[in-house]
Amino acid sequence: MLPYPIKTPLTILLLLLGAISIDASVVIAEEKRDLVYDPESILFIPDPEHNLTIEEIQRADHWQLWQDTNILNFGMTQSAYWVKMDLDHMASEQYLRLKAPLLDSIDIYFVTNNGAIDHRQAGAAYAFSQREIQALDYLFKIPQGKSTAYIRLQSNFALQVPIEIASLAHFNQSSMQQYWGLGLYFGLMLVMILYNLFIYLSVQDKTYLYYILYISSITLTYASFKGISFQYIWDAKPYFNTLVPTIASLPAIFIILFAMSFLGISRKDFPNTLRLCYSFILIFLICCLANILGDYYFSANLSQISTSVMSVYMLFIPIVAYRRGIKTARFFLLAWTLYFISVIIYILQLQAVISYTEFTNNATLYGSAIEAVLISFALADRINTLKREKDLSQQQALQLKSKILETEKLVSLGQLTAGIAHEINNPLTFIKANIKPLKRNLSAIQQVSDRYAAITSPAQWQEQAQAISAFKQKLDYDYIQPETQMLLDGIEEGANRTVTIVEGLKSFSRLGSGDFQLYKLETGIELTLTLLGHQLRDNMISISKDYGNDITVNCLPDRINQVFMNILSNSIDELKEKNGDNPEISIVLSTDQDWVTVQIGDNGMGIDESAKSKLFDPFFTTKTVGSGTGLGLSIVYGIIQDHNGTISVDSVLNKETVFTLKLPLYLPREI
Repeated sequence: MLPYPIKTPLTILLLLLGAISIDASVVIAEEKRDLVYDPESILFIPDPEHNLTIEEIQRADHWQLWQDTNILNFGMTQSAYWVKMDLDHMASEQYLRLKAPLLDSIDIYFVTNNGAIDHRQAGAAYAFSQREIQALDYLFKIPQGKSTAYIRLQSNFALQVPIEIASLAHFNQSSMQQYWGLGLYFGLMLVMILYNLFIYLSVQDKTYLYYILYISSITLTYASFKGISFQYIWDAKPYFNTLVPTIASLPAIFIILFAMSFLGISRKDFPNTLRLCYSFILIFLICCLANILGDYYFSANLSQISTSVMSVYMLFIPIVAYRRGIKTARFFLLAWTLYFISVIIYILQLQAVISYTEFTNNATLYGSAIEAVLISFALADRINTLKREKDLSQQQALQLKSKILETEKLVSLGQLTAGIAHEINNPLTFIKANIKPLKRNLSAIQQVSDRYAAITSPAQWQEQAQAISAFKQKLDYDYIQPETQMLLDGIEEGANRTVTIVEGLKSFSRLGSGDFQLYKLETGIELTLTLLGHQLRDNMISISKDYGNDITVNCLPDRINQVFMNILSNSIDELKEKNGDNPEISIVLSTDQDWVTVQIGDNGMGIDESAKSKLFDPFFTTKTVGSGTGLGLSIVYGIIQDHNGTISVDSVLNKETVFTLKLPLYLPREI
């Protein structure tokens, strides 16, 4: 017996790669092949009750003639059918082929002229290994001589059966193109699955996951339709052939999920569309449930009708999405339109509305292959679009981050304004208060000096000395001199204090250049304490400082100062809220070989555990409404992250809170 192609599990891999190995022994020269024999007449009788026996069929006289073609097409039906053919077999080794992989039950009786009956049985309801010939289609060897074939056909799937009679060699040869076509199709789908899987693992976008599930499920569906799944996946478990409606419903579910994700179907922008999509998903889930519970006919018909309606509806979704600015929808529309046409052709063929041909029988394969390629193009375009959007988003995020940082600086400065005005007002008031007595003293000194200058001779000196001395005594000249120095010292101190505050404000408020530089942390802390000095004094907060040994880091000074300002301001607020005895803030700097550690603690209210986990979240605040933006510590966290550092907080409720910052000593980069 000539070997039929695709006989080993290894061959399915070759099939998926589109390279089937055909044994050379099945390739017969054209002139030596037996010609295909088409029966001159095919008669049939419906058996809706499934109770006719071969004896009753042999006696039946109400046979109907199947017209025009040797392709029986009864569509979706729950009835069994008996078929009768008279065979005048003149050639040797002739086979009857029923080209319908999903036929559930085939009972074939070859009745010879002497009345002998040769009964054989096959179908998708039986193990694949029980087939007379291990092939995707059903092949039965015809007995020698004249005989009559009575064939009982029953199928849960569409009952469409092309019938041919020829040699086994002819069937091998005629099937080569079919297998090459299937190989190319499944190879293409496998490539699409792997390609999109690699992309999904890279970008982690659920859209690709939905598409992978869609391609995988539709590939499994067509493998089931063609009998490949039965032969190589569940060959010993024919029960799975009854789950074809479930398998065929899965691609519909996944393409809906894919379309919703790919086209951005959201509850906000497309509420009605979203509801209809979920309604279709529910219908297909009902199909699956009905099928699993045993109602094949209902589930298969519902699945086909729902697929038809859903296919039409899916044409409108990308149109609406495209009109709303989703440009990639045009790829989806083109791909789905072509596939939609192929699905409609296939369903019309299943329902016997149009004729069964190789094209109509394989229409969905052509359509799904083209669709897979086109949607892969769409997904590639989506990657480019997402990349552009990501780059733009990153630019906007950097701009927003900079704006937020500067806004927080302004907020901090705004909160400090009243206190800083008070800080500046004190030395200015002191200077102003010293000016009047200083003028008075300078005037007195000038008067004494003028009297001495009026003396032009020794004789005048003797005359005026006593008067000048009396005048000096009247002015209290001995006190005026040290008082004047004291007034000048006070003015100098006030001026220096004012300059320090102004320089601090300038340093804190200036925009960063983005350049890292060596910076002494003690300088930044002292600058911040200067700006917060009035709040510390007004609330009688003491400062405990341990700056270590001249600790310097490579950083962005203005941003590190912002960190100190935000944390110290929070500590002052906590201490004000606690209103306890001996409020204190402690600042400790330490260093090791690679890291600087800054610990800023206070003996304020503390932070509970639930708040600690959200402390660095944007807009989260433990302060009362209107007392804070909730951005301070979020900005602190971002700045420390930008410096490749870490920040943590330890707190005991109603006792203390300690922020611990760790910064690398050297960070030779820019942000």
